[in-house]
Amino acid sequence: MHERIARMNPLLRKILHIFSVTGTFMMLYGGIYLILKYTIGRIPIIQGLYIFGTVPLQIPLFMIITLLIIKRFIRISSPYQD
Repeated sequence: MHERIARMNPLLRKILHIFSVTGTFMMLYGGIYLILKYTIGRIPIIQGLYIFGTVPLQIPLFMIITLLIIKRFIRISSPYQD
């Protein structure tokens, strides 16, 4: 398989690399976010906190925590990278 990837058009390989990394990031982000939402997010104190009276605090909090977890502990790679 690596021989076929090496012989690909460089532009096509770059596009496939971007799709692969983006898809991996989205799957990781969604999975970690759901884990946080259905574990820590079930604590009644966190469920009752709101920002500006309308936005639940857990949404921006879990977004930031998820990004920090991905940045710190996970390395995303692709078979199409140069």
